Amino acid sequence: MAEEMIYRPRDMYEKLLKKQYHEEAVNYFNELLEKSKVDEASNAKHVKEYHVKIEARKQAEKKLSGVKAGKGWAIVGIVLGAILATVFIVLVATGTVELWGIALIAGGLAIVVLMVVLLATTIKNALKRAQEAYNKAKQEEEKALQICWDDMSPLNALFDWNMPHRIMSKVTPIIKLDENLSAKRDYELHEFYGLEDDDSSTLQVLSGTIMDNPFLLERVFERDIHDKRYDGSLTISWTTTYRDSQGNSHTETHTQTLHAHVYHPAPFFYKNTRLIYGNEAAPKLSFTRQPNPNCKLKGNKLESYIKKRVKELKKKESKALTDNDETTNYSMMGNERFDALFGADNRDHEVQFRLLFTALAQTNMIDLLTNDEPYGDDFVFYKQKMINSIASAHSQSFNYVASPGMFFSYDCSACRTNFVQYCDDFLKGLYFDLAPLISIPLYQMHRPTRSFMDSDAAYWLPRREHEVAANSLGDENFLPMGADPSLPVFLKERRSYRGNGMDDTVIHASSFKTTLMVDYVPVLGGDGRTHQVPVHWIQYDEVHDEFHIATTEVGGSQQTFRGVAGNVASRFGNVSHYERGILSFFTGHDGAHFNGDDVKNLFPKN
Repeated sequence: MAEEMIYRPRDMYEKLLKKQYHEEAVNYFNELLEKSKVDEASNAKHVKEYHVKIEARKQAEKKLSGVKAGKGWAIVGIVLGAILATVFIVLVATGTVELWGIALIAGGLAIVVLMVVLLATTIKNALKRAQEAYNKAKQEEEKALQICWDDMSPLNALFDWNMPHRIMSKVTPIIKLDENLSAKRDYELHEFYGLEDDDSSTLQVLSGTIMDNPFLLERVFERDIHDKRYDGSLTISWTTTYRDSQGNSHTETHTQTLHAHVYHPAPFFYKNTRLIYGNEAAPKLSFTRQPNPNCKLKGNKLESYIKKRVKELKKKESKALTDNDETTNYSMMGNERFDALFGADNRDHEVQFRLLFTALAQTNMIDLLTNDEPYGDDFVFYKQKMINSIASAHSQSFNYVASPGMFFSYDCSACRTNFVQYCDDFLKGLYFDLAPLISIPLYQMHRPTRSFMDSDAAYWLPRREHEVAANSLGDENFLPMGADPSLPVFLKERRSYRGNGMDDTVIHASSFKTTLMVDYVPVLGGDGRTHQVPVHWIQYDEVHDEFHIATTEVGGSQQTFRGVAGNVASRFGNVSHYERGILSFFTGHDGAHFNGDDVKNLFPKN
């Protein structure tokens, strides 16, 4: 497809792109399969044999369980026989029963002897045979599985980071995805478009452009400290005395469970996925719109809601006429359906809002909002001057990292299904995060007025990539002294230095020390007394530390990294992570004592 504007994003996806995405994913997999020279038919045969071995192991396991159950019943028989014999020995000895009890004693002892003999012979032999059969079946199952993995080893080795990116670039050239977030891309979003960072920590990031306008999609880790409710209870009892109608005195016992609660500060942790997009169009306009649940209404219910909402907006418009500031006056658009469904009532520049949301943009947006497929109205749209942010519900639950390990399989057929389905979902999810932006023709028409060359930043990689690297190296390495290991560690870049062919980044790690506490809350009971109800709670004290990581862009692929991973570990330490051409190391409190160029020299030259 040539690089040209998408005028109707949803129609384009449903009628063309959806099918093309799928076909390209299938073709991409088939190319990998051909390159790997994996024999799919042979693998299918081996997978079928493996499933037969699974059933054989299950049958052997079932038989083994049956024999073990028989052994258990034999032991029960021994215990019952011994109990029976012992009881009647006592009864006969004390003269409680007649001599016929001797027969029961003999019967009990006979049961014991029989069960002991069975355990020592028949059951023991059966258990041995069943265990050997199970062990053999298990070994054959594992061997059959290993054959399947060996079949697929060449294909699994070819899976790499960013594969969905390459498929998407073939289908929608106006959307270009980067291999990783570069300092240049980060620089232009911050320095030119005005992106401001918050206190979140980046877990995943992918970046790219729409018609040369930059965007990034990131999953961030956030935390908040606010009061948490803790509940406690205490059961009390007391007695009362009363007289019945006959004058008799009675005592009655009463019980009651008293409840109490307290509030104390506690940390709460969240993950949030959001898309950030920079565009110079309408540079003075800001607004926020939230998902509108009424967009899911159909037929008369939807029309009734629109009619009611339009009345409310007309009142708002009438009130706004008394405001002399033209940039803040609210004025309805010509399309009342758009006004009612899209919202953005807090827009602060009516002229630029109309410049952005032309008739076609309004039609596109209504199309996105009122059609349930694939997602409907599930997104927040926030615009602050030249920065636009989209946060959709569907992207909160999807993993965009596309790690090669996600596609590893012993079954070629299942591998194809999984790979294609993931690519379909990846492309659909990302496309419909971008769709609200693509729905605005002016955003596609407006190209950046500045050309950003490589920035003169003091580091190779931007903050977000440093935090992705740190979060990938494992919380256990960044745990501050005294911190509760069951709680997540919050990692934030403090500062970075460029030198020795790599970035030396100081990561600020924070978590919490936990202490069990108890408050006693006075509660009046039914006995007329005040009781101290214990409420257990956790005191969270924040603890901090700083560690260093080293990152360098080595390029290559997952396959090339596997080829040098051993040398990397032996020379530079085992705590490392490779992702999207970036190699990172945990270097403790002191930082790296090696040169990034030495690391890069381990990788094969192109």
